[in-house]
Amino acid sequence: MSSFKSVLSKIGHVLLTAGSVATELMGFPFLSTMLGATPTGKIVEIGLSDLGKVAQIISQVEIGFTAIAPTDKSGSAKLTAAIPMVKQVLLSWAQSNLPGHSSLKVDPQTFDTHVGNFTSSFVDILNDFGE
Repeated sequence: MSSFKSVLSKIGHVLLTAGSVATELMGFPFLSTMLGATPTGKIVEIGLSDLGKVAQIISQVEIGFTAIAPTDKSGSAKLTAAIPMVKQVLLSWAQSNLPGHSSLKVDPQTFDTHVGNFTSSFVDILNDFGE
């Protein structure tokens, strides 16, 4: 029986051993695009697009709470509202970028915790900017 190897371990192995050709063959399109003969700006564009989806969700939740419940300033209520939508973005990203490796290796509750932590940290990062 072969031992479990995480997606990140597989990605690291691919990057160390074979570069972009093996990456494409292994089925990691997001790495193929990044490692292929594309301008560096394309890498930034890909990252911004994916992060932009999460930022849009967080912004929409903020706007929605302001419109629907202007007195409710609860960050935890906003976070709770954003998490399921961010989860869908991450699952869609995995389906598109990790074919053959996109099934969860953890129980759904653990994944939900990770998505919650990611969303909370992303909100914190957004709040790090501004006046």
